[in-house]
Amino acid sequence: MAESSKRHTRDSRAIVWTVRSLTDNNELESFVDALPDLVWGPDGRRRAHDQMITVLLDSQDVQLVPRIEGLLQSCDSACEASSRGSFPIFDATILASQLNHSNALVRCHSASAHWLVRWIGYCSLSFFVRHLLFILETSESVPNPVVLLRAVQREAEARGYIGLSIALSQIDSVHRGDHLLIRHLQHALRSFEDTAHNTVLDYMQCAANMHEMPYEFEVTCQIMQPSCASTSLICQKKLKETLSAVLDRPVATIKALDCHLDIIVGTILSILQKRYPQSFDDAPFGRDIVNYVTPRNYREGFRRALVHCVPHRLGSLLTKYLKGDPGNLTQNTVYSIWVLCLSTPSLATFDEKTLGAVSVAPPFPISPCAIAMLKSQIVTDAAELPPDKLSNLMNRLQILDSTFDHEERRKQAHFTILIGFLEHHSTVTTLEPVVKNRRTAIETFQFLARRCTQKSAPQSLQLRFAAWIRNLDDPSWYSDNDMIRAVIDWLYNSTSCEPFDDMDARRMISDALTSYRAALPPDQGSLHGRARALAFTLNSRLGNLGITAVLQMSVT
Repeated sequence: MAESSKRHTRDSRAIVWTVRSLTDNNELESFVDALPDLVWGPDGRRRAHDQMITVLLDSQDVQLVPRIEGLLQSCDSACEASSRGSFPIFDATILASQLNHSNALVRCHSASAHWLVRWIGYCSLSFFVRHLLFILETSESVPNPVVLLRAVQREAEARGYIGLSIALSQIDSVHRGDHLLIRHLQHALRSFEDTAHNTVLDYMQCAANMHEMPYEFEVTCQIMQPSCASTSLICQKKLKETLSAVLDRPVATIKALDCHLDIIVGTILSILQKRYPQSFDDAPFGRDIVNYVTPRNYREGFRRALVHCVPHRLGSLLTKYLKGDPGNLTQNTVYSIWVLCLSTPSLATFDEKTLGAVSVAPPFPISPCAIAMLKSQIVTDAAELPPDKLSNLMNRLQILDSTFDHEERRKQAHFTILIGFLEHHSTVTTLEPVVKNRRTAIETFQFLARRCTQKSAPQSLQLRFAAWIRNLDDPSWYSDNDMIRAVIDWLYNSTSCEPFDDMDARRMISDALTSYRAALPPDQGSLHGRARALAFTLNSRLGNLGITAVLQMSVT
């Protein structure tokens, strides 16, 4: 049992004898059923048995691949028999015939198996052509290059790549010399490289049209990553057309694809970013990004797809698309910008051009949220600007006035943006659409509040905030307004009352909280307690004592 070459030889001989001895389909089926667990485990690819699998595949006595194909054919009378002889690779025709099988498990396994076989065929042929080119380019003389050429041609035909086979058959090197043969081979290889992208895209389209996730879909996509530097405009066009076809569907369909869709979009965007980055300069391409982002639940994370995009390219793309008037997708475009600011600020870089485009677009309930988020991102990105440039930026964004020094404006920028956002919701009329988009408004507030400094704010900002909360004095919607609850949570949180040290502002906020408590139903005990504790704190000069201590005192 010691590790040795003799032991591996004995093991190989034993496994070949065993498989060759499986004389009927029932015995062979048990063996085939065990193969997936030998090759693939819960943690991915298993390498321990690679040598044995290779021995079985290479053995002329075992004929493993043709026997598995025969077993597959015997399972379904509708399966088409291959018209070709047996080759040392699975017959894609047999696998393709199972893609519409009535059994969902068969369909999802067949999809991945079929396109992986096609991918392996591409990789194998690409290697043969490159190897032939290497021989021709590095050898001073090749006795008979036509023999090598015809061998590669036969391999292409055997694997079903008829286009490459025809291209190779048309190359005649006898009277042209090796340098012309090299040139024609290079041209044939460049044309063949589109096959890599076509195989990936066909798999993507197949997956998008299935109700179930193809077997090991993400792993299969990771394997099928084109490494060739193809710059074919035809290939670029097909990539974008595939993305559009996948995303131009009803919202319910997009949602149903879920993380399945993230993998498809991420794979295509990755290829586009690596091979065709100029795609992100094409404004209409923004439609696909909007169609992808809008229906997705960003809490589940579509970062895995968008991480393949360069941030400034993605931000610029959506800005161009919005400025180009996307019609009935204008609201969705603004929403997409808001989502990216909120959930993936590191993946999409927006600037004042974006802010201007959102500001002049037709107004929607989401617009104030997007404008506030954009201002916050712009200010955050400008943290290292020189004082004079920072001051000019603050002027354009209307953050405080020039009587404050640039450091104070920088510190209070997010608080200013927060108050400006809240002031959009100072009446019942403007709150009506917010109720319908309640989650969006609340998450905008919470995001901005997290960025606010805990230091004392200028009196003008304190009074503006106090006026906003005091003006919300209609009890009919008080008890059902989650924005007020979010504000109370923010104020209640640890030392969040510290920005308010002006007694007039504190009194106005306290009065508003008292009115809020009066309108609350009795079953809202925790909110009663928080509002009471806050009112007690704001009416006292215990400001820095801490809300928890004040709550304990007030209860006592």
